[in-house]
Amino acid sequence: AAYGTEKPMDLMLITAVHQATTMPPPDPWLAGHDISYYHLGHAGADVLARLAHQQPSVAFNLVTASTGAAAAVAVAGLAVDLALLAGLRRRASRWAAGGVAIASLLLVAPLVGLASIAGAHGLARDAIGALGVEGIPPSVGTEALVPDTFWWWWWTTRILPGTITEYPAFTFLLGDTHAHLLGMPLAVLVLALAAQVFEGGHPLTWRGWLRDLPRLLLTALLFAGVAMTNAWDVVMLGTIWGAAALLAAGRAGWKPPVSLILVTRWGAIPAGVAVALAWPLLGRIDPPPAGLVLVTGEHSDPVRWLAFWLAPALPLAAALLL
Repeated sequence: AAYGTEKPMDLMLITAVHQATTMPPPDPWLAGHDISYYHLGHAGADVLARLAHQQPSVAFNLVTASTGAAAAVAVAGLAVDLALLAGLRRRASRWAAGGVAIASLLLVAPLVGLASIAGAHGLARDAIGALGVEGIPPSVGTEALVPDTFWWWWWTTRILPGTITEYPAFTFLLGDTHAHLLGMPLAVLVLALAAQVFEGGHPLTWRGWLRDLPRLLLTALLFAGVAMTNAWDVVMLGTIWGAAALLAAGRAGWKPPVSLILVTRWGAIPAGVAVALAWPLLGRIDPPPAGLVLVTGEHSDPVRWLAFWLAPALPLAAALLL
């Protein structure tokens, strides 16, 4: 049901897109103005609802499930491609790669979740309390596997005081159809593009784009789609895509200063096309002040860092060892 947390906002965005006769949709909160928010993911939710002959109230839950499924299918395909790229030809290797990728994306959670369960069973409560994470261990015990506290898993995203360290399993369990949830399948597709660039099958030159216009259009459309679905994702995904190109240039024998210039010239073409495609939406958004701040001091001690990052790092560590 669309109550609690930010679900009313998400349902309102889907409803506003559904009822709109022009784009961008009218702002339901401020009459006479357009929605000042990246809403391509919500438009996609409405398309899904129309194809299924459902109203926004049903699409609100339908799109959460379908987005998770789409992200799982995409990441499994990417993992199989990477296994083949690494020379793993056995069918069992491909199945293992796909399974590990799906579990890593949709199920892996910070270790404080396990600590919370252990604390509810009375195990090592003093040591768990020394972590300093609010709500962990839970104040009540358990009559089953997990703590009896309402939404006991909420505190697994409050590891660092004053910040939210959200992860996909929490996002899908909470069920807020936020932009970062709707953008997950697109993010996996950008990682697939990065893997293709890293493989090195295409020259990193502007002439290479001109000789392969469909690939240029696909790349630009995908980054434009990411920007219009969850704009902040462009920063990290673009960095990964560029890093893959730099690694490919290095393997081809280019020295770092020259490879940086080469990759910058190469990446500027699809980036420019993507900005042009996304500008009709992004140019009308009135963004709030935003920036990056380094988390320091007592909020970033090594124990807290490991409590969040050790679990997702385990599959990577196992892969490196193997």
